[in-house]
Amino acid sequence: MRIIELQPNTECPDSYREQVHRLLFQEWPNAVENSHASWPTEPLNWNPVTILFINKLRNVVGLVIVQSTNYKEREIIYKVSGIGSMIISKEIRGIGYGKKLFRRADKVIGRNGNDFGVFTCDEKLVPFYTAYGWKSYEKVELIGGTKETPFSSWDAKKVTMLKAYSKRAKKEWEKIASSKIFLELGQGKLW
Repeated sequence: MRIIELQPNTECPDSYREQVHRLLFQEWPNAVENSHASWPTEPLNWNPVTILFINKLRNVVGLVIVQSTNYKEREIIYKVSGIGSMIISKEIRGIGYGKKLFRRADKVIGRNGNDFGVFTCDEKLVPFYTAYGWKSYEKVELIGGTKETPFSSWDAKKVTMLKAYSKRAKKEWEKIASSKIFLELGQGKLW
């Protein structure tokens, strides 16, 4: 198995494009219109880093998309990143490949000058992410969507995961970890 990182503005190789979309479609058929659509795109101002997990047969068997934006809290602007999508092919779940993929995503978030990381997950996945220093915060509501149509992690019944990276975020952590975090991510979108 090998891992490939596609930086913002990097075109996905044609040999992987269809496979990535098929993997997304298998996991979220209602969110992906059809299995023949083009490479999933994220707004470039999110600086998306797509990490692909490729097996020996050159098949995409996992992916994670790390996205970044700014978050303003009490006149302080923080640089934040989160997991937009993470998928491991059902055939290889439970044998450690998800750990390798998330470990790489965690490093990407940590090395990109972020103040902190934030994303949501199902409650059953919390133990997986806490193994990498992330913590769940039941009192933190991540609000995605848009200003006109906000989309709450609480409404989606998701748990908010946070991890501080910068000295500044660690110093202000009590305020950050006890607030509503609004990130304008697009209609119906959460990290």
